[in-house]
Amino acid sequence: MYENEKQNQFGRSMIEMLGVLAVVAALTIGGVIAFRQAMNKNRSNTLVDGITHTVNNVKTLFIKQDQYEELSTDEAYELGIVPDTFKHEADKITHAYGGEVKIQAKTTSDGQTYYAVAVKGLPRDVAMHIATQDWGGSGDLVSVNLNDGNEEEEEGED
Repeated sequence: MYENEKQNQFGRSMIEMLGVLAVVAALTIGGVIAFRQAMNKNRSNTLVDGITHTVNNVKTLFIKQDQYEELSTDEAYELGIVPDTFKHEADKITHAYGGEVKIQAKTTSDGQTYYAVAVKGLPRDVAMHIATQDWGGSGDLVSVNLNDGNEEEEEGED
């Protein structure tokens, strides 16, 4: 009896289902990539904001205190110069990428004191982002050094 009856089937073929799955997979991968890029951009912008905040606070501190010749990273943290986006752990300050942030004050032989915020452990693209920021033409950014973290720092006497 069933052989003579015409059956109407309303279903999808396996090829159609695979096509739908391929489109969903492509959209998911695109979303994950866009999300990852947005998170990296956010971390990078947060780092730039933290560096800018630190530089401005160091300048304000030294404008108010002409006699202040040295400033350690620990003192900077205790004085509130360093923003909360940087973490203070075991006598060092770290940023979102896990690298170290150092605040240095040095006096040259002719009595000029300069101050530096050194940021280590950055991915190359983030370092380039920092280097290409508009720092307002104030000359606050003196240099950006890129290395893979394996180079040894040379400590010399001034």
